[in-house]
Amino acid sequence: MLRLRPYKVCDAQTITKWLKSEYAFRQWSADRYEKYPITAEDMNGYYDRDKDNERIWGMTAFDDTGIIGHFTMRFPNENNLEEIRLGFAGRR
Repeated sequence: MLRLRPYKVCDAQTITKWLKSEYAFRQWSADRYEKYPITAEDMNGYYDRDKDNERIWGMTAFDDTGIIGHFTMRFPNENNLEEIRLGFAGRR
C-alpha cells in the first residue's frame, strides 16, 4: 500500500541515489542545485533553507519495501492559493 508523509532528513540518503545521470538530475532539479551529483547533505541543506516557508512542502512516498517516491508541493504565488505546483518528482 502506497502512503505519503512529510519529507524527513533521513530520506535524502535514499532519494539522492536515484539520480543516475547528470541529464536526469538536471531534469529533476531544474538547476535548483549547483552541482551533480548531489549529496544527502546538499538535499537537506536545500530543504533547511525553506523550513519556515509555509508555501512549500517536501513529501515522501513509501510502502512496505521502503521509500519509493519523493516530490514537493508549493504555492508559487503567496496571493494565489488556488494554484499548486509539483516539483522534484522522482521515484525508485
